[in-house]
Amino acid sequence: MKRIIAALLVTSALSAPAMAADVYGKDSLKDSPASASVNSVDFSGPYIGIGFGGEFANTELDLRRTTFDGIGSDGLVGDAVLGYDFRAGSFVFGPRVQFGITNVDTTIGSNDLLTLDYFINLGGRAGVVFNRTLFYAHGGYEMMFASSDNAGYDQWLDDADLNAFTVGLGVETAISSNLSLGLEGAYIYGVDDAEGTEAFRGMARINLRR
Repeated sequence: MKRIIAALLVTSALSAPAMAADVYGKDSLKDSPASASVNSVDFSGPYIGIGFGGEFANTELDLRRTTFDGIGSDGLVGDAVLGYDFRAGSFVFGPRVQFGITNVDTTIGSNDLLTLDYFINLGGRAGVVFNRTLFYAHGGYEMMFASSDNAGYDQWLDDADLNAFTVGLGVETAISSNLSLGLEGAYIYGVDDAEGTEAFRGMARINLRR
């Protein structure tokens, strides 16, 4: 009897890996929770993000012989991001396009001199994954489109070159296999026809991957 019990124990021990493989699928123990890699979330492939946040700017403009220097502007921002990430080990990098709508305005008294209506940002990001979280830096070239309640200023804005550069940092954490939450900050500078203008933008975003 003892020999039979011992044989059964040995057989059970030898068959445990095969049973685990059946439970976890064809990759067996490699994909089991106990043996998951530290970099367990695959930040790669196409994704789309929807975000909401705010922007604060220091505006300097020369409109039809009138100079505005150091005027504060602020407002809300909503955006959509479409991108594609490549992953090599713990490193993630890839291009992205950002489209945003805003009500960031520059007002003196009751005069709404300039409103940033929307923008398009062409750029990319690169970062490092730790477990379920991606820390990254991003940059891009932004094309801004603005309007004014003043007809003369509005015509100037139609002809103005309001393109700028952006740089910033962000963090994105996976909450499921295809959903993640992120926070991102951006510094906007070097506006072509308003070189003294600079802005800071903060966004909270939810991303859907594949």
